[in-house]
Amino acid sequence: MDSERQGDVVEDAPRLSRGNWSQIGAAYGAGCYFCVRTFGATHIRTYHTESNGDITALCPHCGIDSLLAGVFDTKVLAACCERWFSAHAPIGSEGE
Repeated sequence: MDSERQGDVVEDAPRLSRGNWSQIGAAYGAGCYFCVRTFGATHIRTYHTESNGDITALCPHCGIDSLLAGVFDTKVLAACCERWFSAHAPIGSEGE
């Protein structure tokens, strides 16, 4: 991913992680920018229906709604985590 696109993903991460159910299926998976883990779409079992009817997938590892469809680069996920969750250490970051 080029640096311009990476910057767009980092800044747009909260928007991109809403109503993402169909995008995750089409991309065959996602990455979570809270716990900085990646996984296939079949691992996602929990979702939330937004007030507008959109479906938002939740991370199968940490349960947070911070999934980015088709983003498997952990450096991008870590940059998103730093930008949006800098006050919180990613779950499972100890010793990894």
